[in-house]
This record gives sequence, C-alpha cells and structure tokens, in this order.
Amino acid sequence: MTETAHPKLDLAFSIAKRLIFDPIVEIELAILFMEAPWLAVWPLRQIVTALAHKVYGRAFGKFKETIDVAALPFINAAHERAFSAEFTKLMVIGDAEGEDSAAFKKAEEEAHGALANFTRYNATR
Repeated sequence: MTETAHPKLDLAFSIAKRLIFDPIVEIELAILFMEAPWLAVWPLRQIVTALAHKVYGRAFGKFKETIDVAALPFINAAHERAFSAEFTKLMVIGDAEGEDSAAFKKAEEEAHGALANFTRYNATR
C-alpha cells in the first residue's frame, strides 16, 4: 500500500520507521554478529544484512497496512458526518428555495463531493 488512509499517517510511519524499527533491526543484527561471529565475515555479513532488511521491510509494510486499514473507520466517520451535514443542508435549501434553484444545484454538487469521500464498508443498513 503506497498511500495511507490519512496523510498524517505517512509522517507517523516515517518517524516510527527511522526512530524505532530501523534501530531495532540494527541492534538485532549487531547481537547476531556478536553471538555468531562466523556470520560477520565478508560475504555472509552483507548477505545476512540484506536479507534481514528485506524481511524487515516486508514486515513493516504489513504493519503499516494493518494500521492504515484500522484507521479507515475513524476517517470514514468524519466523512459520514460531512456527508450528513451536506445532505441536511441540501434538504433545507430544497424545501426553502425549490429543487430548480441555483443554490440547490450548488448544494447538490457539494453533497455529491461529500458522498464521494464517504464509503461504507460491510454495511447492512
């Protein structure tokens, strides 16, 4: 997943990766090379390090995807509130000025925009 559900999550993931996950991998590799010095020799060290970073990269990608998907209901709730507000405004303008008025058409476009952001997952209602 290249994009996150919320733009601020990208910054949080970047900071978490640099400050938490990258140092953990480096510390674990250092411990591994101290415990098994035969892995610290020239070709094996580079192979083990590359393999560890590849596995870690995939694991971090899955972690990021899990957090990102978990954030969807919270973000979607905000979109649902915005759609409800736009729809209510549309109903009020429709009752007051009629469905053929310019204000109604403008409010209808805004409601369509709000509806485009709102997506309901696994809903039965």
